[in-house]
Amino acid sequence: PPAEAARCFARNAEEHSSALVAEISTSSDAAQVVVRVKNGVHYATADFRRSGSGAVGTIALNVRTSGRTSDLLDNLVEGC
Repeated sequence: PPAEAARCFARNAEEHSSALVAEISTSSDAAQVVVRVKNGVHYATADFRRSGSGAVGTIALNVRTSGRTSDLLDNLVEGC
């Protein structure tokens, strides 16, 4: 479900870096996560919506990484 996917994404983001804080908003069929660096800089946004018994999502990363962007994305959605 969307809320579960959002909690997973938020947890992964906060575990990825202690400098990140995730805020989750949910409704009955959707959830959104906004991830910010503790200084307020916008890091990422994830929007999830119900699809059957699960969820589909859109993730926008607003960061540069020294590695591959797909590696960062894989870390943020691992287990979700």
